[in-house]
Amino acid sequence: MPKTIIIPIEMCHYALYNNKVRALQIFVWLKMKSSGKIKITKQVLEDMANDLGLKSIKTIKSNIDHLQEKKWITLSKRSGYFFISGFERIRKMEGFAKRTGAEFDIKDIRNFKGFLIGSEVSNLIGIQRRRLWVTERQKGGSMTVTHIPPTFYPVANMVIAKIFNISLSTAWEWKKLAQKQRFIRIRRNFRPLKVNPGVLPALRKYGEESFTRKARFWKGKIREQLPDTIASKLTLRNRKKLKYDGKKSKHTKKGV
Repeated sequence: MPKTIIIPIEMCHYALYNNKVRALQIFVWLKMKSSGKIKITKQVLEDMANDLGLKSIKTIKSNIDHLQEKKWITLSKRSGYFFISGFERIRKMEGFAKRTGAEFDIKDIRNFKGFLIGSEVSNLIGIQRRRLWVTERQKGGSMTVTHIPPTFYPVANMVIAKIFNISLSTAWEWKKLAQKQRFIRIRRNFRPLKVNPGVLPALRKYGEESFTRKARFWKGKIREQLPDTIASKLTLRNRKKLKYDGKKSKHTKKGV
């Protein structure tokens, strides 16, 4: 069985946006532990629960039901086998069109949510990197040794919050989880301000809210917190060109 698999970015986005992380985790486990079909016996359920770090198989059963409803897996009543749909079939069913996928290693199955967050952040970084490359080409330059593209790119909490319709604090927790599980690296950025530290309380009380939320007292000085910059530790790959049927993805949200 394969140790790694390329999971389409749009499936990662779907799972996070619709709170179906566990369902996709179970689907990926089934896909990587089978040759495309599998009998889900009690032993298989127990093995899956152990690999996923779950104490009960009840959660697994409810998510398998969801995967059947979505037709991502189908049961043959005659043979008793579950057939695991391929990514191309799911793409057509869900209206997914993007070719980008993130490489997932089965050893990270317990850190699956961190992987999904990391893949989304990595995709945002990839978009910025491609834009930078296009800009350089238009200027007549190239990404040579003398002009190496940056490793860290800005990915603000506000951007993630807007894409997934979550709070800023949740967006920050997501990024911290992805870093803790080693899918991304976060660099926090500050700019020193020529302000006496003694006036910080007054600034926070009477100053402009957009500024005061960013003001931080650090190492004896007041600094303005700038957007985090992030480096990806994941590998993104383009899958083979898909036969796009012109159907717009029903899961693609504005800003994605």
